Amino acid sequence: MFTIATAFCGMSDSGAVLIAARLLQGTGAAMAMAASTPILIRTFPPNELGVALGINNIAWVTGSLIGPVAGGLLIGEFGWRSMFYGSFRSVLLVWSPVF
Repeated sequence: MFTIATAFCGMSDSGAVLIAARLLQGTGAAMAMAASTPILIRTFPPNELGVALGINNIAWVTGSLIGPVAGGLLIGEFGWRSMFYGSFRSVLLVWSPVF
């Protein structure tokens, strides 16, 4: 949901479409964040769980810190749509080995 909504954000031609796509994007991100902990708990043995949860939390925080800076740089150089297209490409790159 997050990836598709990100593409819709970049393709939006009005404020209403952008707001709706951002709402879907936020919903997708919240679902991923909420699902990540139970998935890790089921996947890792107890002696490795602390490290796995720590890495997961570091990933979320790092994205929250780098995202606005990277987005601002992209907007300054290429316009506001580039922020969403850059994010979309990054997510596809991360998920491509899964499929």
